[in-house]
Amino acid sequence: MYKQYFHLFCGALTVWSSVGRVSALYMFYAYTSKTMENIEDKQWYVLQAMYGKALKAEQLFTDILIDSFVPMESKIELRKGKKSLVRVPIFSNLVFAFATFARIKEICAVHSYLYYRVQCNASRDPMFVPRDQMQQFIDFVQTSMGECDESLKYINPDSFNLKDGELVRIIKGPFIGKTGTLVKVTGEHRKQVVVAIDGLLAVTIKDPKPWTIIEKI
Repeated sequence: MYKQYFHLFCGALTVWSSVGRVSALYMFYAYTSKTMENIEDKQWYVLQAMYGKALKAEQLFTDILIDSFVPMESKIELRKGKKSLVRVPIFSNLVFAFATFARIKEICAVHSYLYYRVQCNASRDPMFVPRDQMQQFIDFVQTSMGECDESLKYINPDSFNLKDGELVRIIKGPFIGKTGTLVKVTGEHRKQVVVAIDGLLAVTIKDPKPWTIIEKI
């Protein structure tokens, strides 16, 4: 969300120099009010892009000052005979965007390669992720984008039941201070520390002895 303020501030400085102080302040106020309106109505909506267009959608949201998130991972690819470490989307079409539903509908109506997902209920309400759950997941995954990338892996969200787990805090290693759920995961001999977005995404730390780096909350 902070990037919105940064872009707005830079825009104000540019306008200030070209139209004068009073006009610039007025334009900045008007644009800021429109951009930041209804902050309480904003949610992390789940969107789906056409195959391979997740990064295009992410760039679109960046351009129009809307926070978004595309789950990424590092992969080694062969380019011109050389191996290169690149960041690629985990899924080619999954995007999360933080905005009001009215804004999401407006964007999807204009950009035909993008549409919002709906819940499996009678009213087909738009699908969104609670803010605290989304922020926990983003914080956890962004930590893995550095030196600890190989310590994190995505798992099937249907391979465990969070209700059967217990909340824990990580006290050692690159994820120190983060919280997750210690739970039994299908196919694993020992319980794993899992951070998940219900029914959509889940990650776990690749540690052979996860109980040695956690404490119960």
